[in-house]
Amino acid sequence: MASSLPFWTSPSSSSSSSMAFRSALFRCVYTFLLIALTFFGSSECTSLQSVPDLEKAMYHIVDGVPCVRLLSLYGEIGCANPGSKTVIAPIKRVTSLSFKLTRPTAVLLPYMLLLKFLQRSFEEPSFAEYVAGILVEFVLERNNGTKGSPDGEFPQREFAPYQDKSYAWNPLGSGVLHQRYNFPVFLLTQNDTQALQEAAATNENQNIRYPLNVAEFDVVMQTTKSATHTSESCLNERSCLPLGGYSVWSSLPPLNVSSTSSNKPVIIVIASMDSASLFRDQTHGADSPLSGMIAMLAAVDALSMTAGIDTLQKQLVFLVCTGEAWGYLGSRRFLLELAAGNPSVAGLDPSLVSQIIEIGSVGRAMDDGVATFYAHTQGSQLVKFQVSTGTQEILEALKTASTTKDIIKSRVETASRHNPGVPPSSLMSFLQQNASIAGVVLEEFDTHFKNELYHSHLDDFENINISAITAAGSILARTLYQLGTGTVNASSEVLQSITVNSSLVQELVGCLLTFKPGMMCDLVKDLITPTQPYANHYVGVLLGRPSSSPMLENVDDTSRFIWNFLADRTDLQKISRKRSDVGNKSTIEKCSQTCRTPNTVCVGSTVDHQGTCKYSTVRYVPAYSPRLQYKSSGWRLLPLQTGIYMDDVDPVWTESFWKTTGARVYLQESSSYDEVILIGGSGITICSIVAIISARAVFRKRIKRA
Repeated sequence: MASSLPFWTSPSSSSSSSMAFRSALFRCVYTFLLIALTFFGSSECTSLQSVPDLEKAMYHIVDGVPCVRLLSLYGEIGCANPGSKTVIAPIKRVTSLSFKLTRPTAVLLPYMLLLKFLQRSFEEPSFAEYVAGILVEFVLERNNGTKGSPDGEFPQREFAPYQDKSYAWNPLGSGVLHQRYNFPVFLLTQNDTQALQEAAATNENQNIRYPLNVAEFDVVMQTTKSATHTSESCLNERSCLPLGGYSVWSSLPPLNVSSTSSNKPVIIVIASMDSASLFRDQTHGADSPLSGMIAMLAAVDALSMTAGIDTLQKQLVFLVCTGEAWGYLGSRRFLLELAAGNPSVAGLDPSLVSQIIEIGSVGRAMDDGVATFYAHTQGSQLVKFQVSTGTQEILEALKTASTTKDIIKSRVETASRHNPGVPPSSLMSFLQQNASIAGVVLEEFDTHFKNELYHSHLDDFENINISAITAAGSILARTLYQLGTGTVNASSEVLQSITVNSSLVQELVGCLLTFKPGMMCDLVKDLITPTQPYANHYVGVLLGRPSSSPMLENVDDTSRFIWNFLADRTDLQKISRKRSDVGNKSTIEKCSQTCRTPNTVCVGSTVDHQGTCKYSTVRYVPAYSPRLQYKSSGWRLLPLQTGIYMDDVDPVWTESFWKTTGARVYLQESSSYDEVILIGGSGITICSIVAIISARAVFRKRIKRA
């Protein structure tokens, strides 16, 4: 006869052992349910449906931008984890540098302290002994405390074509950009700044006692894992890639379809498209140097609509370099390609280059309602203040261009004779190759940088004045027209009519220097399909084999946009008054990548629409260190060649590989608490096993009796 009692009960003959078992089982089940209710009893926890949901509830992922590790022939700079593992430390907020750490700590600090903090940590290693990582707060309001430059007082002084390399062009420079830090650094967003301030306040209120809010940093560099701490060693071990990208140049009028003589003197106009910052993904460079590049693009647009521009006596060439902030990679490689006659510069004769005009930082030139610019020259090696005839011609044209009646008042002055020479600029590359070349750098400053945020991530659109950029563009366009025609006449009707489109300048600033619309603006989307929502002006690394016809996926959005913009504005059909020379506009050839018609390029091809074949000379030029060579097996360092000074001092910058970079914040209990949980969990597991075994034994007995 089967028992009518449940299987966990016992007959009276075994009541003693049964009671002991039931008591143990009850205690185990009760403990398990209590822990379960404690951890999962809330409505928030009961909504967890997967492991990602659980992780999201446990961790706050920091939406920040890291400082990363760069390498040169001489060592490392930048930030990273000290080893190959993540770093975990409690968060502590500091508001001054008068503190002392006694344990590894994730330091949360306002940006106004960052440069001084890094400078002191480099100068006093003991000061940073317990710094596990730095979390930099978002800047809500800019003031004198946020001013400062992470670069040196004389950026890239080793490339200067003169002896005085101690001159302070950048007096607010701290030099922290080029130092090595053995801890990670993250720049926070506004939302994360508030969240981490609250986490730090909770820790402080608990007197840094557990449970604590901790930050976990994962900024592990491949060069750290492979112990390759120089560019040469990491390139050999393939744990890094060289900094670089693609410069762009175009000519006005186009070279290959110009009806004029091909031996005209060449004027090269230079601007830069890249900048630098402690945080690679927050590199805006609005004033230095993007304001000058935007002024150049606006000048090209204005000149393309000027009558007679296709019959100039001199050939205009517009060169937009990348990699200039990291060893003048673009200008130096351009000169090397030009000397070798490579396809990337086909049609250009180096012997015909007669004058160089560089447009640098111009976005802060407004002074009491007047846009004031300074023309910097190098002068003779024999007589410091004596300039060549070609340089004097540029100076006169610039001053004449600034006196032309315009909505925006402007003036151009010659820079101080007490300057040691030209400021840090691409012109240095040309002067190192040919010290007698005629050249001028147009800047917003005289004796030292006016940009107090040089190479800072705060050098964004708020740091520039659109009227100043517009004025610079108009001066440049009028100067080039005078030099191209060979006449300096301020009263010329054509010269008076050359004015930059201020709406275009505004649009270019919105596209290249803001998050919204950013690269999703109509001007960009009409020419390319952007891969990123907004532009970042850090040079990046050179992907694949360098080529004059690179795979477009290896070219960044800014370079592709400039290429298409210049091709469109220098199209012969736009600038030539003899439309019959280039055929009927009704037979425009559409394209996706290439064109059948000789001397034409495909412009404006996107995923949404086909492009148009246009008569334009526009080309990509690879930008990377002249000390490097690409082979099928990868990159290798070339031996030094005698007599090339810039190669002697070339740092050969590279960037380390990494799997991922990130940081997260969570609540951490003490190690003793973790041990209690471990013991408790083990106890529950043992109780569960005992209960299951005992239950099976009782169940089997009941089955047998049944």
